[in-house]
Amino acid sequence: MNVPKKIFRQYDIRGIVGPELTPEFARGLGRAFATIAWTRLGRVPTLAVGRDNRPSGEALADGVRAGIVDAGGTALDVGVVPTPALYFAVHHLETDGGIQITGSHNPKEFNGFKMVLGGDSVHGEEILGLHDIMVAETWKSGQGTVRTDSAILVGYQEAIVARHRLHRPITVVVDCGNG
Repeated sequence: MNVPKKIFRQYDIRGIVGPELTPEFARGLGRAFATIAWTRLGRVPTLAVGRDNRPSGEALADGVRAGIVDAGGTALDVGVVPTPALYFAVHHLETDGGIQITGSHNPKEFNGFKMVLGGDSVHGEEILGLHDIMVAETWKSGQGTVRTDSAILVGYQEAIVARHRLHRPITVVVDCGNG
């Protein structure tokens, strides 16, 4: 698989949708990530997949889930969620890890992937290891499954509210101009 190494950064993978990030790339990444999970856990991994609301996110998430399934893993689709909600889903749903498809603060032509496995962010040499697996196509093969949990945002909101109590009323103003 031809994969541009420059998009593999210290704490995430970021690139331009189309020339660098495609559904095929996402499928290879999902397969490589599931392979790393298999190796670390020594068993079939269950991996949550979330995405932000960028138009490219749906096709990239489809690719990631397909790659996890190709490696024999279980992909748990949690839908459109903010990145902290994906981390919450990994803990709350007791999955082995997860991938968030998010462009973060970057312009609309970008998107990317943030990953967590076994409670730790995937970063540094492990991210470069994903690149190596994808280029050499040395990934696991199997027939996994896809499950869906579309209610994680309710649990995430409830968990936030349960942890925080205000001792006085407040007035809130929200400016969504760049949101």
